[in-house]
Amino acid sequence: MPRSSALPWLPHAVLIALAVGSAIWLLVLLAPVTKALAVGASLALLTYGPLYRRLERNLRWWPWQSSQPHVAASAAIAVLVAIASGAAIALLWAALGGLRITVAAVWGIAIHDQAGSQQVIEALTTRAGEMLQLYPQLPLSTADVQRWLAELLQQTAVGPAFLRTVVAGGGGAVIEMILTAVVTWWLYVQGPALGRRLLDLLPAAERGPIATRLRERAGALVLGTAGHALGVGTWLGLVAWLIGGFQPVLVAAVGIIVCVMPLLGPVFVWLPLASLLASQGHWAQAVGLAISAQIGALLVGWLLDHRAAQAPLRGIGPVLLLTLVGGLWGFGARGLILAPAALVLALSAWDALMSLYAEPPSEVADPAREPLVSAGSEDEVVGARN
Repeated sequence: MPRSSALPWLPHAVLIALAVGSAIWLLVLLAPVTKALAVGASLALLTYGPLYRRLERNLRWWPWQSSQPHVAASAAIAVLVAIASGAAIALLWAALGGLRITVAAVWGIAIHDQAGSQQVIEALTTRAGEMLQLYPQLPLSTADVQRWLAELLQQTAVGPAFLRTVVAGGGGAVIEMILTAVVTWWLYVQGPALGRRLLDLLPAAERGPIATRLRERAGALVLGTAGHALGVGTWLGLVAWLIGGFQPVLVAAVGIIVCVMPLLGPVFVWLPLASLLASQGHWAQAVGLAISAQIGALLVGWLLDHRAAQAPLRGIGPVLLLTLVGGLWGFGARGLILAPAALVLALSAWDALMSLYAEPPSEVADPAREPLVSAGSEDEVVGARN
């Protein structure tokens, strides 16, 4: 190629190479935090409408409008942290068996008291062993629980271990949760701008409907799924306590996690409890627990899902079940967040493709409704007869 022809293309080739190289470099740097990025993006997508938008609308009185999105995002993160902290404290209360000892244990963890931390580890390990006897299908062991708790408490201590974890880049549950909160907060604030840029690639007539369906699906999925799991899990814990004398908080905790999966979740919770009662000779309690738990779970689930059934989620129950099971098997607890977000995005992308490329039903010719003789030809025939 002559030099005069190659020189005009040289700056473009350099720019393209620089863009590709910087993108690869950025992906390599982000690779260690992909889990936090994925969970944060999924959490922002699922809770944007049900949580962030509601808080933002309630903050219209805020005098500094430019900072309103940041304040709403901070409030949403605070709500999520409060929910997670409340669940952790409730589990700790159930494991330790009293409010005073729970407060003392939380304070001991906060000030990094070795004796208090060891007491918490032993109590939680004991409760985990009891639950694993009831639910041996869980892929855990008491040694795994004890080791994970010890590592978690060590990583939360602001000292050499924490700093070594941060500097060495080994990650850790606490660091991942902090990064997830940062990503979620940033997407709350910048998500609308990013969404508008993506929607600008679509025809103008399709942008509004697709964005609306995405928000409706995400909100209905979060409120329906989370509400269903919370309601059914709470009912199962209450029934297990009243009939069988089991620890209600621990059973409810297992129920809330498992009952994210419809249909099979309640059976997974009450069947081991009823089997234990039956093995001890308490057949009446076992049958009463099974019937009360299953019928109550179906009734509570129907009442909570009635509103969600009117949303654009009708008919995706089996798909949601398979998605959640695949998410749990593939990503553990993170799958409970990643799977619904992936399902919402897939359904929205399908809607976009259908709206762009599918032929509207009104324009599809129906041979059964087409007249055998057109209007013009019919007039010609009548005229010829006259």
